[in-house]
Amino acid sequence: EKLRQELELGHPVIVDVWADSDGVVDPDKVGDDKYTHFVVVTGIDREGNVFLNNPLGARRQVVSWTTFLKAWYGGQNGPPDNVRGWGLVLRPSQVGN
Repeated sequence: EKLRQELELGHPVIVDVWADSDGVVDPDKVGDDKYTHFVVVTGIDREGNVFLNNPLGARRQVVSWTTFLKAWYGGQNGPPDNVRGWGLVLRPSQVGN
């Protein structure tokens, strides 16, 4: 819910997810070459599609909410505990206010 709130305020969120060697975020399709990878979440639509800016492979990737949660939190196919559910919110500077 916090992720959605930040995105609605126009704040992109950097997250660490499971991806394959091409940078594709799909925990159900990655094999032995999966690794954690930083992507920027830029939006979520009403249907639950998550929009990612991905520096590897597909520059802009759209995944389902279910796929995103598996890659971000995941059970067996999710990232290691030390980065599970990790996110960094990018907000505009408040300098001079």
